[in-house]
Order: sequence, then C-alpha cells, then structure tokens
Amino acid sequence: MLWDAIAQLGYRITFIHPISYRRDYIDYLQKLFNCYHNKADQIITKNVHFSDDFP
Repeated sequence: MLWDAIAQLGYRITFIHPISYRRDYIDYLQKLFNCYHNKADQIITKNVHFSDDFP
C-alpha cells in the first residue's frame, strides 16, 4: 500500500545504503534488491568511504 500511496502523490522512495565489503552489508543490499528491484528506476552503488583501495 505504501508504494501505491507514494505513486498517487507523485513522490518516489529512495533507499540509501552504505556500501562495505563486509558480508552483512552485501546481504542486506541483496535483500533490498530482491524486494524492490521492480520498483526502482535505478540502483547506484558508489564507494566514497573506503577510498580507491576498496576490494
């Protein structure tokens, strides 16, 4: 119902998720994608915390 209500108002929902090489962060990101991928126009993952040496 939340998605329908938001769409009727002309708004959109954005999830912001910190990225890390830790497995729990990756698992949570995968869960977000599995639940909401068909409702997202784009998915952006960008590392700005761990520098260019991010594994």
